[in-house]
Amino acid sequence: MLKGLSGVMSRRVVRGKKTETALVLRVGIKGILAAVLITAFSWIPAHASENIHYELTLGAGALHFTKDPVLQSFYKSSYIPVYQINGGVLFYHCVGIDGTLGFVYGKHTMYAQGVGQDYTLMVYPARLDAVLQLRLTDDQVIYPYVGAGGVATGFYQIATGGGKIVSGYRYGYNWIGGIHILLDPIDMRHVGNLRTEYGIDHVYIDIRVGQDMVNDFHSKTTGFDFSTQYIIGAFGFEF
Repeated sequence: MLKGLSGVMSRRVVRGKKTETALVLRVGIKGILAAVLITAFSWIPAHASENIHYELTLGAGALHFTKDPVLQSFYKSSYIPVYQINGGVLFYHCVGIDGTLGFVYGKHTMYAQGVGQDYTLMVYPARLDAVLQLRLTDDQVIYPYVGAGGVATGFYQIATGGGKIVSGYRYGYNWIGGIHILLDPIDMRHVGNLRTEYGIDHVYIDIRVGQDMVNDFHSKTTGFDFSTQYIIGAFGFEF
Protein backbone atom coordinates (compact mmCIF):
# COMPACT_ATOMS: atom_id res chain seq x y z
CA MET A 1 0.00 0.00 0.00
CA LEU A 2 2.75 2.40 0.96
CA LYS A 3 4.69 1.48 -2.17
CA GLY A 4 1.65 2.25 -4.31
CA LEU A 5 1.15 5.64 -2.67
CA SER A 6 4.81 6.50 -3.05
CA GLY A 7 4.66 5.55 -6.75
CA VAL A 8 1.63 7.75 -7.32
CA MET A 9 3.26 10.66 -5.51
CA SER A 10 6.48 10.28 -7.51
CA ARG A 11 4.57 10.30 -10.80
CA ARG A 12 2.68 13.42 -9.72
CA VAL A 13 5.97 15.10 -8.82
CA VAL A 14 7.41 14.21 -12.24
CA ARG A 15 4.28 15.48 -14.02
CA GLY A 16 4.38 18.62 -11.91
CA LYS A 17 8.00 19.25 -12.86
CA LYS A 18 7.19 18.70 -16.55
CA THR A 19 4.22 21.09 -16.35
CA GLU A 20 6.37 23.69 -14.61
CA THR A 21 9.11 23.30 -17.23
CA ALA A 22 6.58 23.65 -20.08
CA LEU A 23 5.13 26.76 -18.43
CA VAL A 24 8.59 28.30 -18.09
CA LEU A 25 9.31 27.53 -21.75
CA ARG A 26 6.03 29.08 -22.91
CA VAL A 27 6.63 32.20 -20.85
CA GLY A 28 10.20 32.40 -22.12
CA ILE A 29 9.16 32.02 -25.78
CA LYS A 30 6.42 34.64 -25.38
CA GLY A 31 8.93 36.98 -23.77
CA ILE A 32 11.42 36.51 -26.61
CA LEU A 33 8.69 37.09 -29.24
CA ALA A 34 7.51 40.20 -27.42
CA ALA A 35 11.06 41.54 -27.29
CA VAL A 36 11.56 40.86 -31.01
CA LEU A 37 8.27 42.59 -31.93
CA ILE A 38 8.97 45.60 -29.72
CA THR A 39 12.46 45.92 -31.20
CA ALA A 40 11.13 45.58 -34.76
CA PHE A 41 8.34 48.11 -34.35
CA SER A 42 10.70 50.60 -32.71
CA TRP A 43 13.40 50.05 -35.34
CA ILE A 44 11.21 50.29 -38.47
CA PRO A 45 9.92 53.88 -37.93
CA ALA A 46 13.43 55.09 -37.10
CA HIS A 47 14.81 53.66 -40.35
CA ALA A 48 11.76 54.05 -42.60
CA SER A 49 13.23 56.90 -44.56
CA GLU A 50 16.34 54.84 -45.28
CA ASN A 51 14.99 51.39 -46.01
CA ILE A 52 11.31 51.65 -46.98
CA HIS A 53 10.31 53.22 -50.29
CA TYR A 54 7.05 53.52 -52.20
CA GLU A 55 6.27 53.25 -55.91
CA LEU A 56 3.47 54.55 -58.11
CA THR A 57 3.11 53.87 -61.85
CA LEU A 58 0.56 54.65 -64.54
CA GLY A 59 0.65 52.69 -67.76
CA ALA A 60 -1.05 51.09 -70.73
CA GLY A 61 -0.45 48.10 -72.92
CA ALA A 62 -1.98 45.10 -74.65
CA LEU A 63 -3.79 42.09 -73.20
CA HIS A 64 -4.80 38.75 -74.70
CA PHE A 65 -7.39 36.31 -73.31
CA THR A 66 -5.73 32.91 -73.63
CA LYS A 67 -8.41 30.38 -72.62
CA ASP A 68 -12.00 31.53 -73.06
CA PRO A 69 -13.30 31.39 -76.68
CA VAL A 70 -16.29 33.58 -75.78
CA LEU A 71 -13.99 36.39 -74.61
CA GLN A 72 -11.73 35.87 -77.61
CA SER A 73 -14.69 36.33 -79.95
CA PHE A 74 -16.14 39.21 -77.91
CA TYR A 75 -13.06 41.37 -78.38
CA LYS A 76 -12.41 41.68 -82.11
CA SER A 77 -8.63 41.99 -81.81
CA SER A 78 -6.28 39.34 -80.47
CA TYR A 79 -4.54 41.92 -78.29
CA ILE A 80 -6.74 44.63 -76.82
CA PRO A 81 -5.86 47.83 -74.94
CA VAL A 82 -5.47 47.61 -71.17
CA TYR A 83 -4.87 50.45 -68.72
CA GLN A 84 -3.24 49.95 -65.36
CA ILE A 85 -2.35 51.75 -62.13
CA ASN A 86 0.20 50.25 -59.80
CA GLY A 87 1.37 50.96 -56.27
CA GLY A 88 3.88 49.19 -54.08
CA VAL A 89 6.17 49.29 -51.08
CA LEU A 90 9.83 48.26 -51.20
CA PHE A 91 12.15 47.16 -48.41
CA TYR A 92 15.87 47.79 -48.98
CA HIS A 93 15.11 48.38 -52.70
CA CYS A 94 14.92 44.63 -53.33
CA VAL A 95 11.90 42.96 -51.66
CA GLY A 96 8.39 44.36 -51.79
CA ILE A 97 4.66 44.08 -52.16
CA ASP A 98 3.06 45.18 -55.42
CA GLY A 99 -0.62 45.91 -56.09
CA THR A 100 -2.17 46.66 -59.48
CA LEU A 101 -5.59 47.48 -60.85
CA GLY A 102 -6.25 47.10 -64.58
CA PHE A 103 -9.14 48.04 -66.84
CA VAL A 104 -10.29 46.53 -70.16
CA TYR A 105 -13.28 47.77 -72.13
CA GLY A 106 -14.98 46.43 -75.23
CA LYS A 107 -18.21 46.17 -77.24
CA HIS A 108 -19.55 43.31 -79.31
CA THR A 109 -22.70 42.34 -81.19
CA MET A 110 -24.13 38.91 -80.42
CA TYR A 111 -26.82 37.29 -82.53
CA ALA A 112 -29.71 35.07 -81.45
CA GLN A 113 -32.24 33.83 -84.02
CA GLY A 114 -30.98 36.40 -86.51
CA VAL A 115 -31.44 39.34 -84.13
CA GLY A 116 -28.35 41.23 -83.05
CA GLN A 117 -27.80 42.70 -79.58
CA ASP A 118 -24.91 44.99 -78.64
CA TYR A 119 -23.12 44.25 -75.39
CA THR A 120 -20.55 46.17 -73.39
CA LEU A 121 -18.09 44.21 -71.26
CA MET A 122 -15.74 45.80 -68.72
CA VAL A 123 -13.04 43.72 -67.05
CA TYR A 124 -10.91 44.93 -64.15
CA PRO A 125 -8.19 42.59 -62.81
CA ALA A 126 -6.81 43.36 -59.34
CA ARG A 127 -3.49 41.75 -58.40
CA LEU A 128 -1.40 41.54 -55.24
CA ASP A 129 2.15 40.18 -55.65
CA ALA A 130 5.31 39.58 -53.69
CA VAL A 131 8.17 41.08 -55.69
CA LEU A 132 11.93 40.54 -55.77
CA GLN A 133 14.18 43.09 -57.51
CA LEU A 134 17.79 42.61 -58.57
CA ARG A 135 18.93 46.04 -57.43
CA LEU A 136 22.42 46.30 -55.98
CA THR A 137 22.75 50.09 -55.62
CA ASP A 138 20.32 52.96 -55.20
CA ASP A 139 21.40 54.61 -58.47
CA GLN A 140 21.43 51.42 -60.60
CA VAL A 141 20.01 52.51 -63.96
CA ILE A 142 18.48 49.23 -65.18
CA TYR A 143 17.30 46.45 -62.88
CA PRO A 144 14.96 43.47 -63.44
CA TYR A 145 12.28 42.13 -61.13
CA VAL A 146 9.99 39.12 -60.80
CA GLY A 147 6.91 38.47 -58.73
CA ALA A 148 3.97 36.18 -58.09
CA GLY A 149 0.73 36.33 -56.18
CA GLY A 150 -3.05 36.27 -56.40
CA VAL A 151 -5.55 37.98 -58.67
CA ALA A 152 -9.28 38.72 -58.54
CA THR A 153 -10.84 39.73 -61.85
CA GLY A 154 -14.14 41.54 -61.78
CA PHE A 155 -16.43 41.89 -64.77
CA TYR A 156 -19.52 43.89 -65.70
CA GLN A 157 -21.56 43.11 -68.81
CA ILE A 158 -24.64 45.04 -69.92
CA ALA A 159 -26.77 45.08 -73.05
CA THR A 160 -26.73 48.41 -74.88
CA GLY A 161 -30.02 50.23 -74.44
CA GLY A 162 -30.75 48.50 -71.16
CA GLY A 163 -31.25 44.89 -70.31
CA LYS A 164 -29.86 42.16 -68.13
CA ILE A 165 -26.69 43.00 -66.25
CA VAL A 166 -24.18 40.24 -65.55
CA SER A 167 -21.39 40.89 -63.07
CA GLY A 168 -19.14 39.06 -60.66
CA TYR A 169 -15.59 38.01 -59.80
CA ARG A 170 -13.28 35.14 -60.68
CA TYR A 171 -10.14 34.30 -58.72
CA GLY A 172 -6.74 32.83 -59.49
CA TYR A 173 -3.00 33.36 -59.39
CA ASN A 174 -0.43 35.16 -61.51
CA TRP A 175 3.21 35.91 -62.18
CA ILE A 176 4.95 39.07 -63.39
CA GLY A 177 8.39 40.05 -64.65
CA GLY A 178 9.96 43.18 -66.05
CA ILE A 179 12.60 45.87 -65.86
CA HIS A 180 12.85 49.38 -64.47
CA ILE A 181 14.86 51.97 -66.37
CA LEU A 182 15.81 55.00 -64.28
CA LEU A 183 15.50 58.36 -66.01
CA ASP A 184 17.56 60.19 -63.38
CA PRO A 185 20.78 60.41 -65.44
CA ILE A 186 18.98 62.41 -68.14
CA ASP A 187 18.58 65.45 -65.89
CA MET A 188 19.93 65.11 -62.35
CA ARG A 189 19.09 68.73 -61.50
CA HIS A 190 15.42 68.18 -62.34
CA VAL A 191 15.36 65.01 -60.21
CA GLY A 192 16.86 66.97 -57.34
CA ASN A 193 14.05 69.52 -57.62
CA LEU A 194 11.45 66.74 -57.55
CA ARG A 195 13.04 65.31 -54.40
CA THR A 196 13.06 68.67 -52.68
CA GLU A 197 9.56 69.78 -53.66
CA TYR A 198 7.59 66.51 -53.82
CA GLY A 199 9.69 63.85 -52.10
CA ILE A 200 10.21 61.90 -55.35
CA ASP A 201 13.55 60.07 -55.23
CA HIS A 202 13.52 58.48 -58.68
CA VAL A 203 11.63 58.66 -61.98
CA TYR A 204 11.63 55.59 -64.20
CA ILE A 205 10.06 53.65 -67.05
CA ASP A 206 8.55 50.26 -66.20
CA ILE A 207 8.22 47.53 -68.84
CA ARG A 208 6.23 44.56 -67.52
CA VAL A 209 4.93 41.24 -68.84
CA GLY A 210 2.63 38.94 -66.97
CA GLN A 211 0.25 36.02 -67.03
CA ASP A 212 -2.98 35.55 -65.07
CA MET A 213 -4.60 32.15 -64.49
CA VAL A 214 -8.11 33.21 -63.46
CA ASN A 215 -10.54 30.29 -63.44
CA ASP A 216 -11.40 29.97 -59.72
CA PHE A 217 -8.32 27.77 -59.28
CA HIS A 218 -9.31 25.31 -62.01
CA SER A 219 -12.80 24.74 -60.61
CA LYS A 220 -15.45 23.07 -62.75
CA THR A 221 -18.00 25.86 -62.33
CA THR A 222 -19.34 27.54 -65.45
CA GLY A 223 -18.53 31.12 -66.34
CA PHE A 224 -15.81 33.21 -67.92
CA ASP A 225 -12.18 32.13 -67.81
CA PHE A 226 -10.23 35.38 -67.47
CA SER A 227 -6.77 33.85 -67.97
CA THR A 228 -4.62 36.37 -69.84
CA GLN A 229 -1.18 37.34 -71.03
CA TYR A 230 -0.22 41.01 -71.20
CA ILE A 231 2.53 43.55 -71.67
CA ILE A 232 2.49 47.00 -70.02
CA GLY A 233 4.59 50.12 -70.46
CA ALA A 234 4.37 52.58 -67.57
CA PHE A 235 5.79 55.80 -66.20
CA GLY A 236 6.70 55.52 -62.53
CA PHE A 237 7.84 57.39 -59.43
CA GLU A 238 9.68 56.17 -56.35
CA PHE A 239 9.25 58.02 -53.05
